[in-house]
Amino acid sequence: MKPQAQAAFVRSLHKYSGLLLIVLVSLKLFSGLESHQKLGLLPGIWAMRWHTKTWIDLILTFLFLFHASYGILKISIVRGIANRARAFALANLVPGLLFLLLLFFIYVV
Repeated sequence: MKPQAQAAFVRSLHKYSGLLLIVLVSLKLFSGLESHQKLGLLPGIWAMRWHTKTWIDLILTFLFLFHASYGILKISIVRGIANRARAFALANLVPGLLFLLLLFFIYVV
């Protein structure tokens, strides 16, 4: 991938993953409060169903890993610490392997 395409990919994914993290974490917190009837806006059973979904936790974990990785990548490239191609490869490899390891422990072990 060309360096300009890498930079555009990292910028856009970092921006949109941050927005998705804000929305999903807010919904997760809201459903957690709602499941204990702290707010009283929704039925507790609906909030508990939303709050205990594993696929939402997996999406949150995936977004968190890649958002953090691309944030570190952006900082290291701006500061001139890392080679752009090697840093981009590591920024994809490390969170991808961590996420696969998490999936392994959730569904296999």
